[in-house]
Amino acid sequence: MLVTRGDGDLVIATHALVRGWLDSDARSGHLAELNEYLIRRLIHHDATDHGGPFDWLSHFDDEDLETFVAELRTAHRNARRRPSTWPLFDAVLHEWQESSIQPSEYIEALESITSQPE
Repeated sequence: MLVTRGDGDLVIATHALVRGWLDSDARSGHLAELNEYLIRRLIHHDATDHGGPFDWLSHFDDEDLETFVAELRTAHRNARRRPSTWPLFDAVLHEWQESSIQPSEYIEALESITSQPE
C-alpha cells in the first residue's frame, strides 16, 4: 500500500514481506560468490583453493556439482516465491558443506578436542 504524506511517499508492508526482501538480499551475495566459484571450476577448470567461501565444493566431481546446483536452484526459486522457506535454502548449503568434510578433517577436529587440557 502506498500512502502519500507531505513531501514523500510511505510504503506500508508486512513484516514477513520486508523480512523476505532482507533474506533475499543477504543470499544474493552468497549466490554471487557461488557463481564465481562455479565459473572458475566448470569453465576454467580451476579447482584450486582460493580461500573463497565455496572452496569446499572442490571435494565434489562435476556430476555432484550439477546435482548441488539443481537442489540449490530449486530451494532458491521456492524461497523467492515463499520467503518463509529461506531456511530450506540454508539447509541445502549446510548439508552439502557437511558432506564435503573429509574423514581426516573429522579426525583432526576430534583430536584437537580431546587433546585440550581440562
